Amino acid sequence: MNIQKVFWVTNSVQSYQKKYAKELDRLDYNVTFFTSLDELAFKLAEETPAIIFFSDFGDDLYVEQRLLKFLKISDVHGTKLILDSFSGCARTAQLAITSGFRDIIPAKMITSEWLERFQFSTSSRAKYSKAPSLMLTVNLRAVALIPAKITRFGRGYLRIETKMSPPHGTSIGISGSLVKAMGLKKLVVKMAGKESTRLTYRFSQALELWWDVNQLKNPEKFEKLLSHFSRSSRKPRRR
Repeated sequence: MNIQKVFWVTNSVQSYQKKYAKELDRLDYNVTFFTSLDELAFKLAEETPAIIFFSDFGDDLYVEQRLLKFLKISDVHGTKLILDSFSGCARTAQLAITSGFRDIIPAKMITSEWLERFQFSTSSRAKYSKAPSLMLTVNLRAVALIPAKITRFGRGYLRIETKMSPPHGTSIGISGSLVKAMGLKKLVVKMAGKESTRLTYRFSQALELWWDVNQLKNPEKFEKLLSHFSRSSRKPRRR
């Protein structure tokens, strides 16, 4: 029996955390709770867990400062990090995303769904979900926050790895730091194809997207950005 160790960092151990820990125990995970970062650092010097949960339970400012201190512990970066999101603080979530956390799992979920999310987030292999038997189509715009990683970026081209699977020709509006650096509020891309090989991250597929360069309001700014990426980018490791 291969039992994997899980460390759970929390301000105070909550009933929902004990419930999920009990469910993980049935799946051969051994969960240890830590309310002290000093105790965590001491334990990490002795052994390395497979997964570390960091809970945002508590005052937002206190949790943010605590997370910054947590990230200064060098040994945590060799594990799979998951944010246990109870308060849903946007600043804490943003800090977790930029610090390499694998996922942000809401605390208030049906147990079976929480376990499925946990297994997807911590798996070293691609996870496939069953397609729904009925597909609904609506002629309305929708906003969705979906985990994805950009792996290639160029003039008129974008490649992202994600679980999202839109039909060929679908137009998607993308916003964020990269788009802002291009001098745009939103970049409209069009679905051109899918690929399930040469993947870098844990997602099961990559989307090939095309975008019209005429959207650029400041082409010179974009060329400088592209030049910066060309100088600083490293060749990704394939899984």
